[in-house]
Amino acid sequence: MSITKLYDLTNQEREKAGLQPLTYNDKLAQAAQQKANDMFAKNYWAHYGPNNENPWQFILGAGYDYEYAGENLAKNFLFSKGVVDAWMNSPTHKENMVRKEYTDIGFAVVNGMLNGEETTLVVQMFGTPQSGIAQVPAKKPETVEKPVVNVQEEIVVNTKPAVLAKNDSKSTIPLVPILFNFNVIFFVFLFVALALDFYFASKLKLIRMNGKSIIHALFIG
Repeated sequence: MSITKLYDLTNQEREKAGLQPLTYNDKLAQAAQQKANDMFAKNYWAHYGPNNENPWQFILGAGYDYEYAGENLAKNFLFSKGVVDAWMNSPTHKENMVRKEYTDIGFAVVNGMLNGEETTLVVQMFGTPQSGIAQVPAKKPETVEKPVVNVQEEIVVNTKPAVLAKNDSKSTIPLVPILFNFNVIFFVFLFVALALDFYFASKLKLIRMNGKSIIHALFIG
């Protein structure tokens, strides 16, 4: 991601549309940097901040007194061309890119943590200074109203790879199979013991009060 590349690609799109290239302006670049910093500091990604911050506050705060101003936002892109292509494929963002009234532009590309994730924010600020009004002939005097600010919707592109959830808790071993296996072993052992008891008792002709090995074996079976 390169600011120089973003600037060149933007002017290429304007030239395709038959428009004059924009002049890179340090004050608009400063405004874009301040806007990106503010979004990271307050954990938001939008044209308007949680305390009603708006784009032209950053532009005016950087000392750029404008007649026209605009802002495009993007995040999570890896390459400059991808950002510009995405803006050009969005009608509202394209309107900013090829608006004939604009004369200046500034960019900021800032990395940081947003909503707990590593993010790259791109802020593009457009402007036309108040002094530029004299360059546009007017048919009749008009009352200058509140400066026009063209704020377009930001591009939401999620390129973060998807991940699967992982539970680190230890697995619970099933209890029923263990009990079943233990009971089978116990009964087999008891059956064998009774069978041996019956065999030796019969062979040695021993009489025991509690022998009854056959009955026990039948009961177990």
